[in-house]
Formats: sequence, structure tokens, C-alpha cells
Amino acid sequence: MKNRIFYLLIVLSMTVPLCANDFTITVKDGGGKPVENAVVALKPGVVVPKSPASGPSQIIQKGKEFLPLVTVIQVGGEVEFPNLDSVQHHVYSFSKPKRFDIPLYKESTPKPIVFDKPGVVVLGCNIHDWMKAFIYVVDTPYFAKSGPDGRIKLDCLPPGKYQVEFWHPRLKKILGTGLPQSVELDEKNSRVFTVSIELKKEIAPTRNEGGYEAGTYP
Repeated sequence: MKNRIFYLLIVLSMTVPLCANDFTITVKDGGGKPVENAVVALKPGVVVPKSPASGPSQIIQKGKEFLPLVTVIQVGGEVEFPNLDSVQHHVYSFSKPKRFDIPLYKESTPKPIVFDKPGVVVLGCNIHDWMKAFIYVVDTPYFAKSGPDGRIKLDCLPPGKYQVEFWHPRLKKILGTGLPQSVELDEKNSRVFTVSIELKKEIAPTRNEGGYEAGTYP
């Protein structure tokens, strides 16, 4: 029995891929405050299988806003748009990676949209001009976005060389030395960076708090 367990452990150690240590980035603005919704994607030099889908991502409409503001998915991923408001919404994108138009709806969630090309997709609502959200479509399974603390962490990456891709919806420029264009990871070390960025001034249409009654539209 002991010999079988020992043999099983050897087999598992041979089949489980090597795991490099963490890749961590802290994103700050020019004043040193943490920046939320920054995205880092690491693109390996070799083709890797697409991550298995666990179901469509969701961007909900609530309080006449899209939530979350930034969603990151891999090429081929799906996104659905549940409407949790008491008014109708109309979701559209004119972005080159994915153009689509979902007519006015409320209770019934339309079928998910498939995003089959990499790039930035900007969402809008024809009824509420201030509503905006972003879908960042990447062609790598290794990606993450920063939370309120500005921290981005990618765990247990396979050893190898990666191209570093960085994005934020209001990015004006990267300050200082920025990030390396590529990094090489192995199982012996962690890579930790801090990056400062200058953000564009946010200009949004005036929000109409009067809104519209359920089932009506302009």
C-alpha cells in the first residue's frame, strides 16, 4: 500500500507542470494613490490552450449604471447583460473588435455575446448617455485587473518568457521607467513591480436622475 502511494506521488509530480512564483504589480496615480481597474495581461512565447469556460461573464445594469466598469475576458469568452433596473436599457458597441446592438429590454436577459477578437470594447446605452463600461479582450489566459488597492497579482504562472500588456480606460501615459516590455519567470523568483500612471480627466455626460418609467423610453 505504501509503495502504491509513493508511486502515485511520483506520477503526480511528473504530470503537474512547474509553477513559477507570483507576478505582482501595484498601480498608482501621479499623486501616489492606488488605481483601480488597471489590467495586466502576460502573453507567453508559446501557444497555450484556452482556459476552460466556467460560463458567461456578467455585466449588470443597476442604478442606471453598468457594473463592473471593466471586465476582462479571453478571446472566445461570452458576456451577458442582465438588467436589474426597473427601466429598459439598450446595450450597444461600435468598437472594432466587436460591434453589436441589443435592443431595449428589461426582464428577459438576452443571449450572451461572444467576443472573438482581442481589443477594447466600449459599451453604451442609447437611453442613458452617461452609462459606459469596457470589455478588454485578451488572447492569453494569464490576466488580472487591479482592485481598490491598486494591486494586480498573477499566481503560479508556468516558467517562460512573457510579453507584458498594460491597459487602463483612462490611461494617458505611464510615468517614470514604467513596466518592462517582457519578463522571464521561473520557479525560483517572484517579480514585483510598482507603476505610476497619469490618468486622463474623466468627462461624462450629465446624468438625468429623472430617468424614465418602467417600460418607457424617449
